[in-house]
Amino acid sequence: MNAHSEIKTDVATKSLKVDISELRAALAWVNKVRETWSRIPILSQNLFQVEGGQLAITATCLDREARQTLSCDTSGTWSFVMNGHRVMKVTAGLSGTVTIEHDIAKDLLTLTADGMSLAMNVMAPPEDWPTINKHKPLGGVEIGENTLLRALNLVKSCISKDETRYYLNGIYWTSHDGASRMVTTNGHRLARLDLEAPNPPFDVIFPQIGITPLAAMLTENGNQLAKITYRGADKTPTLLSIEMGDRELHCKLIDGTYPDYNRVIPSIDGEQALDIIIPKSATQRLRLMAGPQGLGCKISPENGTMTIGREDHDGKMSVTYAAKGKSGPDIGFNTLYLAQTTATMGNIRLRAKDNGAPALATSEAHTDLIMVLMPMRV
Repeated sequence: MNAHSEIKTDVATKSLKVDISELRAALAWVNKVRETWSRIPILSQNLFQVEGGQLAITATCLDREARQTLSCDTSGTWSFVMNGHRVMKVTAGLSGTVTIEHDIAKDLLTLTADGMSLAMNVMAPPEDWPTINKHKPLGGVEIGENTLLRALNLVKSCISKDETRYYLNGIYWTSHDGASRMVTTNGHRLARLDLEAPNPPFDVIFPQIGITPLAAMLTENGNQLAKITYRGADKTPTLLSIEMGDRELHCKLIDGTYPDYNRVIPSIDGEQALDIIIPKSATQRLRLMAGPQGLGCKISPENGTMTIGREDHDGKMSVTYAAKGKSGPDIGFNTLYLAQTTATMGNIRLRAKDNGAPALATSEAHTDLIMVLMPMRV
């Protein structure tokens, strides 16, 4: 008797078999957008759609929607809503396949695998499942997954978490000289990256809440293309769809106007009062004392040496090292911001007109990226 002959195909009960490891991996990814606690009960569930030997699993929070398709052993076509988080718990440590039986008449779901059995009531009909992917496509681009992942990792640290200026709570994705450009800022620091990618058809703000599931779709050494589609109405995109392989992510865009970021990027033409090389190792040691608030540190450049230090009620710490640069006025920065800048860029060259002007950070490791740090009094 083959596997297909064991599957029930009567009207009252339908079933499928799927690999446990593939099921768990799919649920782990799509549930990055799921609301664990929600006043709308169906948002804590997952939609399962079975058709043509394929199982599509979907999760949504009404701002994001993730969908992954798996191969399964079945001969039916139907849909049901089930708590994927509970499935993840009961299948932990199991291997092989899991059988999901759906008693349609009783609205009962039964999972069996490796001696384990779980019965759950169907909490909602699939017809009630909400979807945000209702907009027509307006245009799109294709970007290599490694290029897109690198871009996200380089600019995400400067995204604002202040909800009063909600338009800063994401990545401004625009075009410059026929190529893609990403910009993030929180008003105290800024990152600008020019990508080797096609010119995007629209300027949009991709929200921070979409970065985690998007980054989880991508691999650093992957060679697949991410298909990015802008969706909306009246030539105004309101949703960004990313498809790659068997995964789809749909994310609502931030509706707002991004500020003119070019106004805060300092010019490096002419004489610079501050022009020094700061190694990553020095700022990472200072970060140990920075604390969650990222208190200020003072940079005191002298000929041939550089001292970075900070002091608070718990003590005083300074790091002195040989430096390439010139003497200049003392200047203060947020210790956490400075450490995160070097963590992203490596050793940086920091230039500023004076100790009260924004400082421009560049690095040889990432020539397509610049960061701007606002000084602070220390």
